[in-house]
Amino acid sequence: MILKELASKYIVKAERAVKDMKVSHNPKLVDAKSIEEVTDQASRYLHDAKFYLEKERFETSLASVSYCEGLLDALRTLGLIDFSWQEEILMNNKRKIVLATGTFDLLHYGHVYYLTEAKKAGGKDSKLVVVVARDSTVEKLKGTKPVIPEDQRKAVIEALKVVDEAVLGHEEMDMAGVIESIKPDIVAVGHDQRNIEEMLRRCIEEQGLGVQIMKIGRFGGEELNSSSKIKRKIVERYTR
Repeated sequence: MILKELASKYIVKAERAVKDMKVSHNPKLVDAKSIEEVTDQASRYLHDAKFYLEKERFETSLASVSYCEGLLDALRTLGLIDFSWQEEILMNNKRKIVLATGTFDLLHYGHVYYLTEAKKAGGKDSKLVVVVARDSTVEKLKGTKPVIPEDQRKAVIEALKVVDEAVLGHEEMDMAGVIESIKPDIVAVGHDQRNIEEMLRRCIEEQGLGVQIMKIGRFGGEELNSSSKIKRKIVERYTR
């Protein structure tokens, strides 16, 4: 059954290539008639592949479709025809992955704005993956633990409509490890994430990664646009 599935898959792929191919011959290199003879031969191999598939001679069917693909690839390499294999089309239309990071303690609209703009940065049908900082990481960087525990902060971020996936970060600040595991096309950094932005730029430069950094601006005015300001506001209101 495996051979049958493989033969069927490659026949569909070859049929699409034959249907979509366009001749772009160079008369100084080869004449159009010679190209036609080779493409006709490729079509005959494709016909044979379908014939042997019906006869349940799956190995012969696979061999025939392989000959077809080989001829088409040779012509394309020489620049005599133009087409794309199905895998190449899918790769070109690949859904972009956008990575966003943060603590997200005491979630507020500034967070929502940042994540919404991050998702937009990837274009239509992009996938937004959010890395939520671990409690231990926040304590090392800021000197205090977040108000909301990491599993709850992750659950809240995960519940946002704009977020496709939320994961907890590494115990240590390991941007290279995060990029390696998520493989983003774009990393969105907030207006107040200067340290993360610098680490990202070093990591991308050192490893020669094709990752784009997109900086997201601040939303609104100064009032209550960060978790620390919200905490101060609460303290002011209830300690008078």
